[in-house]
Amino acid sequence: MLKPKIMIDSYEPLSKIEHITSLFDRYDVEYVKTRLSIGDYMNPDKPYIVIERKKSLLELAVNLSYKDKERFKRELERAKKEGVHVVILIEDGNYQQLDDLKGLTECTLLAGVKDIVRRSTIARNTISAQEFYRKLKALTKWYDVEIQFCNPADAGIRIIDILFDEDVY
Repeated sequence: MLKPKIMIDSYEPLSKIEHITSLFDRYDVEYVKTRLSIGDYMNPDKPYIVIERKKSLLELAVNLSYKDKERFKRELERAKKEGVHVVILIEDGNYQQLDDLKGLTECTLLAGVKDIVRRSTIARNTISAQEFYRKLKALTKWYDVEIQFCNPADAGIRIIDILFDEDVY
């Protein structure tokens, strides 16, 4: 049997995804850094499904906010046009499904930001928690997008599970 292979977008800095690549190494999954036009992770044998990994809810909220939203929207439109299913994998084990975010507050969204100046800047430039939830629900309807959650320690295994139908380890 050939070694499973995963393409990782070149914009994903290896230093920030060591918790993922170490699991790939442990399970003998080959990975290659390359420029992906959609998503962060892809199985080259199944290019019709990609994973867009987010390290937190806040990162996704920023992507859906003013400055980043057009770039993110273009990527999702390109995926829809090309028939690519996008799984947004959020590294936050506090949630199991999208509807768990219904009661999300700004305090919860900004919980990981300790620096008070950075926190207030992000708060001013990011959508509200309620708007964030509404936009995520809309993404799942308008585009072929699925939202999943995992603990950061399990991200590598979840990526393997999503990209490969059969067990690879």
